[in-house]
Amino acid sequence: MGCPPPYKPTLLSSLREAVPRFRAAFDGLDESELIAHPIPGKWSMLEFAEHVALVDLGWTGLFIQAVAKRHPELGTVHPRAGSMAPR
Repeated sequence: MGCPPPYKPTLLSSLREAVPRFRAAFDGLDESELIAHPIPGKWSMLEFAEHVALVDLGWTGLFIQAVAKRHPELGTVHPRAGSMAPR
């Protein structure tokens, strides 16, 4: 298929580093801090985390579709199971 685009290694390393950095932002926070609304009308930390998780699921589905379209021999990926299923 040729060489990967020059941004691919940077993108992949950024994606790998994102989860630990995201989790670290919540380390040490208790429940009252997670559900607090320090700015009226804005999301709490917990609401923000839920939003990020839901958006991540959506992007995961788009990535899976893109890979499956380009590499149908891989089968389909089931994001919740984290496994490959042959077509």
